[in-house]
Amino acid sequence: MSDLDEKIIGDGSNQEEAYYDEEEYVEDYDEEYDEEYDEEHEDDEEDDFSLNPGLNGTEKKIILVVSLAVVILILAVAVFFMWKKPSRPVNVPVDMDQSTDLTTESGESKEPESVRDFSRISKESIQVERYFYYGTHMGLNGTLSYKFSDSQTTAEVTARLYRDIDVAENQSVLEYTMDYQPGRDGIDVYMSEFIDEGLCLERIPEGEYMMLIGVKDSTGKETLHGLTDASDMEPLEYYTITHDGENRKVTIEPAAMKDDNGKEVSVFKVVCEKTELPEDVYDIVLDPGHGTCDGGAQSPKTILKPNGKRYNERDVALELAKDLKAILEGMGYKVALTRDGSEGTSSDEWCYWKAYVEGGRVWNICTPKPKYSVSLHLNSSESKIKTPGFEIYSSIFAGVRLSRRVIENVTKDTIMPVSSKRDNRVDGLSGAYKWKLSDADLDYLYVIREVGGRATGARVADHPKYGTNAYYNVNYGPEAYLIETGYINDQLNMNVLTEDREAYLSAIARAIDEDVQSFYRDVVK
Repeated sequence: MSDLDEKIIGDGSNQEEAYYDEEEYVEDYDEEYDEEYDEEHEDDEEDDFSLNPGLNGTEKKIILVVSLAVVILILAVAVFFMWKKPSRPVNVPVDMDQSTDLTTESGESKEPESVRDFSRISKESIQVERYFYYGTHMGLNGTLSYKFSDSQTTAEVTARLYRDIDVAENQSVLEYTMDYQPGRDGIDVYMSEFIDEGLCLERIPEGEYMMLIGVKDSTGKETLHGLTDASDMEPLEYYTITHDGENRKVTIEPAAMKDDNGKEVSVFKVVCEKTELPEDVYDIVLDPGHGTCDGGAQSPKTILKPNGKRYNERDVALELAKDLKAILEGMGYKVALTRDGSEGTSSDEWCYWKAYVEGGRVWNICTPKPKYSVSLHLNSSESKIKTPGFEIYSSIFAGVRLSRRVIENVTKDTIMPVSSKRDNRVDGLSGAYKWKLSDADLDYLYVIREVGGRATGARVADHPKYGTNAYYNVNYGPEAYLIETGYINDQLNMNVLTEDREAYLSAIARAIDEDVQSFYRDVVK
């Protein structure tokens, strides 16, 4: 035991002196050791210095301080990002009491409650005068009483679907650029120039939404407007066309909605939910032309069937419709026929003046609420036409989207030419036609005019001969076409319709399918 040990474990009276002696002892020992080390390594240090001068004490301290500062900075940055809270959504009020705690009693994290804030929505709403769907697209017409300054003009109008909790952040799930015109006291807005364009109902995802209209002026200022129903129309009920074996139901109706602060706005409420297609609802209706005692056109004696008899339009149209139905069903679509041949050939049941009664042609097109209706006919001409061929007719109020697809496919896959007929032909698209009444801005063909309801101006009501079209005043209808599949008095045309029928009809079916598939791609107006 050393003298130092004895002092430490003594009676305690010399404790302070003992610690002092210990420090003095250690210092003396270090000084003696350092002197011995310096003497032994003096030559080594001189040699090392001659090769590498090294660092003096001040430089070493500087390096140490800098190194510590870098370490501290790295630790501070790491702590900052570990504890940084996510930013709050803009315009969403935050209550900093216990209700904003993001943990449960068990310590598990939980999502913050959603907030409905409609402060972005202007008090000026769109006065909706008409809304409908035609085929797969929704149309809407309305007026906004909105006055711009002399330096402002309207730059863009968009229809948008929002979840109610996303209005504050202006995060819509679907948008469509609308058309507009300067009005007397504001602007007139409408979905599109054509009734077969507009908001595609097939693109609406499952969920509940509110439809609003965004208006941006030339300065970049944007306002958001609700929709007030000023029409006499019924809410829309739409079943999507079968896609990948599935269907959805879309309902659109005027509604008043309140936010969490009590602000009420008028909107169109949109609900989309997955469902099975009802038994009486179809995707497509095919309408074989004529029927019963109405045989339609007949081929000349030089163009005969294998049994030596003339071709009859009524019978050929039915054969074409049945075969096209089978092809479309093979693609997964639900297809109905307006007649199947069981009606016979002797009665007047299918004459045009019976078209509007229950069970008649228009009734059988409209009742299944299809997205497309296609009437199939064969043409005939007593006068010489340069190139007899294929013709497709659409509404004068519609575009030529599907017409163009059909023409391209038929001419690509078969030797059927497009008709050279000039009357009522669409400018710039041979084979496409729109036929207008001479005394009114309406479609001439009733299987187009009368199945579109108010979108196409259906007008047969209480007619002394035709009766009443039960669907003349509805705000929905199929996208309607009439196809003159070929000329029954032309040998080439009849060869295609008989010998190359599968390729011909497949071209038409594929055009419809391509149209549907386009709704599910990312590109939208």
